[in-house]
Amino acid sequence: MAELLRNRRWTLKRRPNGIPVPDDFELVHDTIDPDALPPGHVLVRNMVTLCAPDQRNWMNEKVNFHPPMALGDTVSSPNVSRIVASTHPDYTPGMVSFTMGGWCDYALLDVAKLYVPLVPYPEGTDPIKAIGVLGMNQLAAYFGMVKVGEPKPGDLLVVSGAAGSTGSAAAQIGKIKGCTVVGIAGGAEKCAWLREECGLDDVIDYKAEDVAAVLAERYHNRIDIYFDNVGMPLLQAAFDNMAPNGRIALCGMLANYPGYGDMPGPSNFMRIVHGAIKMQGFIAVRWRDEIPAALAEIKGWIDAGLFKHREDVRDGLENLPAIFPELFTGGNRGTLLVRLADS
Repeated sequence: MAELLRNRRWTLKRRPNGIPVPDDFELVHDTIDPDALPPGHVLVRNMVTLCAPDQRNWMNEKVNFHPPMALGDTVSSPNVSRIVASTHPDYTPGMVSFTMGGWCDYALLDVAKLYVPLVPYPEGTDPIKAIGVLGMNQLAAYFGMVKVGEPKPGDLLVVSGAAGSTGSAAAQIGKIKGCTVVGIAGGAEKCAWLREECGLDDVIDYKAEDVAAVLAERYHNRIDIYFDNVGMPLLQAAFDNMAPNGRIALCGMLANYPGYGDMPGPSNFMRIVHGAIKMQGFIAVRWRDEIPAALAEIKGWIDAGLFKHREDVRDGLENLPAIFPELFTGGNRGTLLVRLADS
C-alpha cells in the first residue's frame, strides 16, 4: 500500500476586485491516496505552472466560454506535470504532460471531463522550455499571426503588450514573415530589449509617449496587422489607423482582465465596412491538430537564432498568490513561470 500524499492547494477564497491580492486565495492542506483512483483518472505531480493573464478572467463569475472558477475551487492554471498514478489506459506513470493541473502539488484529473486535454511531451523534455518558449503563449502568438494576421512581406504589423510572453513572440513571427514591426510596451528597459534583441523596427513606450498620437503621426492608415493583447484604449488607437484590408487579431484584453467592468469596443465601426477590415478573436486550441507542426516550426526558428525569449522563473507554490499579480503591474520580465517541484 502506497503512502498517502500530502497535498497543498491554493483555492479561490473570494472573487478579486481588480488586481488579485494574496487574501483572495486560501491555502488548503489535504491528502491523496494514490492507490484509490477512480477509473479513467490520472494523478499528477505538478512541476511548473504558467502564470497567464487569462487566469484572472477565469476568476470572474461571468462566463466567457472557459468555465469560471467556483469559490473554493483549486485555482486553475496551465502546468507541466508528471503522472504518478493512472487508471486510464492511454496514460502511464512517469509520463510528462501538459495539464490544467492548477495551483497545487498534486491533482487528480478525470480524463473524460477535461476542458483542455492532456498533451504528453517527448521523453527528456525540459519542463521550463516546454511551458516557456514552446508553451501556450507562443502557440497563441503563432496561430494568431499565421491564421488571423496572415502576414505578407512588406506588411506593417503593430503589436501591443509587445514585451510580454505572447506579444514578443507575435512580433518576432512578424519579422520572420517579412513584416515591418512596431511594438508597444511600457518602460525603457522593455523597449530597449525589443529593439536590440528582438530586432523590432520601431517601439512606442506607452508610459512615456501618447500611443494614439504617435500612431496617427507615423502610421496613419498604414497598419496592415494589429495583434492585440491589451484591449482599449490601445485597440482604438490602432483601429483608427488600420489600412484597407487590414487584419486585427484579438488575442487578449490585459487592461480588462482585472475585472474593472465590461470593456467598450472601438468607436467608428464603419471603418470595418469601408476599409474591408477583418477583426477576429481566437484561442490556440482551435487549431489543436496543428500544434505539433507549429511547435516544430517555432523550434526551428529558435535553433536558427531567429527567436528570442525571456523566462522569468520563480520558485515555490507557497509564493503563487504574491507572484501572479505581477502580470498586471509589469513586475515580470518575460514568460512568468513558477517551479513547483524538481523535474
